[in-house]
Amino acid sequence: MARMCVVLAVLVCLSAITQASQLLGGWEPLDVDSAGVKQAMESALSQYNKQSNDMFQYRAVKVNKAKKQVVSGIKYILDVDVGRTNCRKPATNANACQLHTDPTLAKISTCTFEVFVKPWMGISKLINHSCASST
Repeated sequence: MARMCVVLAVLVCLSAITQASQLLGGWEPLDVDSAGVKQAMESALSQYNKQSNDMFQYRAVKVNKAKKQVVSGIKYILDVDVGRTNCRKPATNANACQLHTDPTLAKISTCTFEVFVKPWMGISKLINHSCASST
């Protein structure tokens, strides 16, 4: 009887583990249209535009995928297509700017942004980014 209770307890534990949608502290895929992804993207692009040497602002064209990890805050990894706009720096809202149509100035890049957020403290920081030009 004791052996059967142990086996049952192990099966219950295994069932609970396999039904969990993610591991604690693991990466979780996100809907690219979720509020958290949108806020992390705005923060990432704002900081990216400040760091960039380009004279024009960039804005998101398409979020391809997103994931998050809960650490001492929330860490987001965002895979995004960004485009050069016709707004020179420092534009206040790059989302209101049109993408360049002049072929000599138009530029689309695929970027990966790593953003750390502590929303309860108002902290959002672009930790790392890498971009590869598509056009």
